[in-house]
Amino acid sequence: MITWGELAKSQIDPEKIEEAIQRLIAEHNADPEAHLSSGGSLQSHKAAEIIDHLAASIIADKFSDIEVKAETTFESVDGWYYDGLPPQLNWPGLLIHCGEVLNAETVLYSESNVFTLSNLSSGFLFQVTAQFNTLNNQRIRLSAGFLDAGDDGGGIGFETSGDKLYGVFRNWENRYTVELMTINTYALRTFRAHAPAGEGVVNFYVDGVLKGSLDLEPISENYFMPPHFSIKNKFAKIDDCLWITHLMLAKN
Repeated sequence: MITWGELAKSQIDPEKIEEAIQRLIAEHNADPEAHLSSGGSLQSHKAAEIIDHLAASIIADKFSDIEVKAETTFESVDGWYYDGLPPQLNWPGLLIHCGEVLNAETVLYSESNVFTLSNLSSGFLFQVTAQFNTLNNQRIRLSAGFLDAGDDGGGIGFETSGDKLYGVFRNWENRYTVELMTINTYALRTFRAHAPAGEGVVNFYVDGVLKGSLDLEPISENYFMPPHFSIKNKFAKIDDCLWITHLMLAKN
């Protein structure tokens, strides 16, 4: 008795049905684009914000061994410096405010030299969760490195002007901005600036949504990228506030 698997596909093709099935499976397994089309299982897996792995299945040796990462919820202000009014611990984060004097500014920063931006082949990430308790046309900055054109080096991060939020990239004397969105008060948001390794671009996300991008020009000289936060008053007799927590910096 001849089984169906031993039959030829047709009178003009001697390949047997079972051989054809095995060939198609092998071709599928060898295809690097398999399941990556829109709606495919690997594409959905790749795009998912949360992957439902088994409990306790993520182990430490799966993390990158070329990545330097630091995180804090500001358990203390040790190692931090400020100009202006002192920061106030407010678990799980801290509050900085500029006072009621017109054009008064408070700056909170670290002098760490661990994180640097030296070329476009290495990746860099800055992320912080923040809440703007007031929005009276004051200027707020959340960054790694320095966004003022007069400072040495450079940086990437976020800046407000009025009720608009901008993404900023500064490389020595060159400063670039992109408008991201209209921002409001008393909303806890997560801000992320990510320069993927080798792509020559910095992407700006708010609450996980890409809001804008800037091209990274060649960097002629490396510079330190310590975390840097500031708030500057634009109206007298109004004490503007910024609350920050869950700071993360990482580089390859």
